[in-house]
Amino acid sequence: MAIHIRRNRGPRPGYYVATWGNDANSGSFIAPWRTIQHAADAVSLGNAVWVRAGTYNEAVEIAVSGSASYPIRFMAMPGERPVIDGGDTLPGSYTGLVRVDGDYIIVDGFEIANSAYWATGVYGEHCTVRNVVAHDGYHAGILAFGDYSLIENCISYKNAQENYQGAMWEEGGWGTGISICRVDHDTPINYGTIRGCVSYDNWGEGISCFEANYPIIENNIGFNNWSTNIYLSDAAHVLCQQNFLYDDRGDAYMFGGEPDSWNYYYNGSNVGILVGNEGFSPALNDIKVINNICCAGNRNIYLGSNVLNVLIAYNTLVGSTYRAEIALNSSLSNVVVRNNIARRSGAIAVVDAEDEINPTYDHNNWSAAAPAYAQGTGDVTADPQLAESGSQYTVGWYMPGPSSPARAAGIPVSGVNIDFFGAVRGGTPTMGAIE
Repeated sequence: MAIHIRRNRGPRPGYYVATWGNDANSGSFIAPWRTIQHAADAVSLGNAVWVRAGTYNEAVEIAVSGSASYPIRFMAMPGERPVIDGGDTLPGSYTGLVRVDGDYIIVDGFEIANSAYWATGVYGEHCTVRNVVAHDGYHAGILAFGDYSLIENCISYKNAQENYQGAMWEEGGWGTGISICRVDHDTPINYGTIRGCVSYDNWGEGISCFEANYPIIENNIGFNNWSTNIYLSDAAHVLCQQNFLYDDRGDAYMFGGEPDSWNYYYNGSNVGILVGNEGFSPALNDIKVINNICCAGNRNIYLGSNVLNVLIAYNTLVGSTYRAEIALNSSLSNVVVRNNIARRSGAIAVVDAEDEINPTYDHNNWSAAAPAYAQGTGDVTADPQLAESGSQYTVGWYMPGPSSPARAAGIPVSGVNIDFFGAVRGGTPTMGAIE
């Protein structure tokens, strides 16, 4: 979960901001500005702003745009960590403590804390949020609304504080740790990506996309998020792959309630991957959930109703705490469940579907007998014999052991040629996330 902090090697081309600066200065290395907002108002095409260590109690709005060849960069000084702190009073509602309205903007290396609403709200197109740590926000962490947004190598935790200990569970509407999502219900986001991020202990979703076309959610870690670690809602042409998701029931912050309390058994809380239809545009369609590892979720993969064209393939699912490893609701069309490993805990089902006709099941390794409707060609009903090496909260634990019946027991899936680690899958692939 480490954010890379680069070593300070002295002045770099661009402007500088420091807590000991003055906005009347020139913005040079030896005469820096005092506020990030002043820098945002002063920069132009291709400029870089280097922000020194310290705490900045300000809301920042970046309205200027860069270009594909000359983006505008707001960067932590190498080796230093500037903190933008809203003090639970900044900004106002429905905006980010750091708000980006311009296009081709890069925000890199900041800690953004105690926002009174969102940590970041990125409205511009072709923008990047990278190496940002967002925490303790009232509503949400890192949000991107603009087309071609990239959220990369970020950490989000303890956001959605308005729902702390389930305060909003009756009315709904809680926030998310990291999301690519629409600006309004009539304008879906296109081609957003969340990659290489860690999201945990958020009092809502961990990572999400909603009202989005062609979103990619890949190579992330999500754990102990209140409602679900990943939420795919009202989205089309979705790729959700190579994510490691789990719930650690020993985490007192998220699971500290009594065994009969809301945060132990609340309706749908702590799902691994939830695909849900809230009735907005676009309709859920063309969803690929592949090469993911999910452990101890309240349903490790949960597919809601009225979803079209879903591929659930090459996932390793272990120890669901409720209903089933794979839970499928009704009114589904063209759903394929293939090449998965599902190892149940206790009497939990390996799969449970309200619609016993539609989904196609084949070449899955079930640790116990699947219902008759979910039994398909090439299935293996046996313990998958995972390596169980090290901690259950590390990926190596989920590798198939040398005698695993899942090895070379799968069938090739068109367009899915690599595994969780990017290793090439052969003509007789191994079931589950790891080849």
